Amino acid sequence: MIRISRFLLLLVFLGSCNDSEHFGYERLNGTIHYRLLSIGDENLKVKMADHVSMRIDLIAMDTLRAIKDYSRIDWKKSKFPKYFYDLFEDALHGDNISLVGTTKELQINSIFDTDLLEEGEDEVEIRVHIYEALSDEHLREAMAAERLRTDSEILEKSTLLKVLDSLGMSHEDFVDGIYFKSVSETNGKLPIKGDYITVNYSTRLGNGVLVDDNYGDEGISYEVGKPDQVIPGFIKGIEYLSEGSEAFFVIPSEYGFGENGSSSGIIPGYSVLVYRARLQEIRD
Repeated sequence: MIRISRFLLLLVFLGSCNDSEHFGYERLNGTIHYRLLSIGDENLKVKMADHVSMRIDLIAMDTLRAIKDYSRIDWKKSKFPKYFYDLFEDALHGDNISLVGTTKELQINSIFDTDLLEEGEDEVEIRVHIYEALSDEHLREAMAAERLRTDSEILEKSTLLKVLDSLGMSHEDFVDGIYFKSVSETNGKLPIKGDYITVNYSTRLGNGVLVDDNYGDEGISYEVGKPDQVIPGFIKGIEYLSEGSEAFFVIPSEYGFGENGSSSGIIPGYSVLVYRARLQEIRD
């Protein structure tokens, strides 16, 4: 119902009964035609925001001509053409909007802050993606979270270097996003999608803390290529492990449990993981 109300208000603002010659568009004014390509968050309105981030693409003759990114601008002090402010009166965080019109009426050079095109009667399209609409308070919270994330990423890189040094590994052991070092090799076959495999492994955090170890039992068995069974980095390591062989996998958080860590809480976010794995058996 909220969304329907928004469209009704928008139609009143547009002030016409869809007299646009562009299919799916409404005439905004003059040569400018409007279309909402995708819908954002009802709870975050641009007009209520102090800071707005948006990406604007310029498309001319079906070709992307320019991209302008506005990052966390002071919305109330920004200087856009008047129709921009009228249009954004009802816009939301996450909205994707298309505007078609002449370069003159769209005031392309003003929006892109450069003498990009001669402003005349040539018709172009601009697409606006609003990816942030923040109050002062929400901006402070976002910046604090970003600082924390940066600190965590720096700590992860430091931990990764220490782990690689302790295992005698280097960039030469980097394969497909993880680090791989053989412990013992065989002439066995490599696993392929659809195979059923049995693996023994132990898992340690980058600080050496042991979080899992099944070397003393039958290990785990699963189907290669079936999703959501093991983490992406483990999948990558197994691809290089022949039947009967053993290796270390050093897995950055990107291919482990990411910035949030494991759902159990055992593995923190941004954790480097060290696996020692032995591929016991491959079955068709």
